[in-house]
Amino acid sequence: QDPQRQANDWAKLTEKMRAAGYRATFDAMLPTKTRVIDLTSNESTLLKQMKAKTRYNISLAQRRGVTIKWYNGQDLLDKPALGEQFYRLYKENNRRIKVFGSPRAWFNAHLNSFKDKALVGMAYDRDKKVLLAEAFFFVCEKRLVYFYNGSTEQGRKDMAPTLLVWEA
Repeated sequence: QDPQRQANDWAKLTEKMRAAGYRATFDAMLPTKTRVIDLTSNESTLLKQMKAKTRYNISLAQRRGVTIKWYNGQDLLDKPALGEQFYRLYKENNRRIKVFGSPRAWFNAHLNSFKDKALVGMAYDRDKKVLLAEAFFFVCEKRLVYFYNGSTEQGRKDMAPTLLVWEA
């Protein structure tokens, strides 16, 4: 997409967000960079564009048996225990990396806003019993917006976040 059209699309989206009551903020949870990746290439081409270490980490997570379950925002709203599991790991991750986090109401507001257009990945150990990592995305038109990931210490060692983002 050409830069001028992209700027126009961004301006339209910004206006829609303001009309819906959103406002600019400098919250620590907001991404500091935007990268656009064309996902129409085949998997092999996408992998070749990554650093060798990233490809290795994806493979390592697969060898260690990291398994991923996908949910949408409505799933987390309909299954409070699942939403609580997600938020518990979010808080644990924030403590581990020493950052402030957003309150549970913040996540619930996003889940309520996006519902089936929110995508939540949860990575588990080989036995599918221990939550290792999670990632939060939003679908906006033809774009998947990567918003957040977090992990336990073991999930970080098993490269679960890297596999989650790759699978998304």
